[in-house]
Amino acid sequence: MEIENINQLKAKFIKEYRKMSDEEIEKFDIKFTEKIEPYILSDFYGGYHPTGRKADEKKERFVDYIYMYMIANNKEYFYERYDQPLFAAAKRYAEGK
Repeated sequence: MEIENINQLKAKFIKEYRKMSDEEIEKFDIKFTEKIEPYILSDFYGGYHPTGRKADEKKERFVDYIYMYMIANNKEYFYERYDQPLFAAAKRYAEGK
């Protein structure tokens, strides 16, 4: 799986997000907040636990990347075996690398 650069991801996200109805967005947001976000922050490969002065900002950027990726690529769930590159890219984005 090839991870797009952030500009490509944002463009693809905007395109797909605009196609979604308000109801679809609301349903996705609820699912993401209740099921996906806790999973990616604490369970998936031990989660993402940034430290330092900007830890909350890094965590938010990490979550934002995953959110954009899921919508841009119509992703419903993750496989620990296959989604390592996605989470590594999200971490790099969160940490500004």
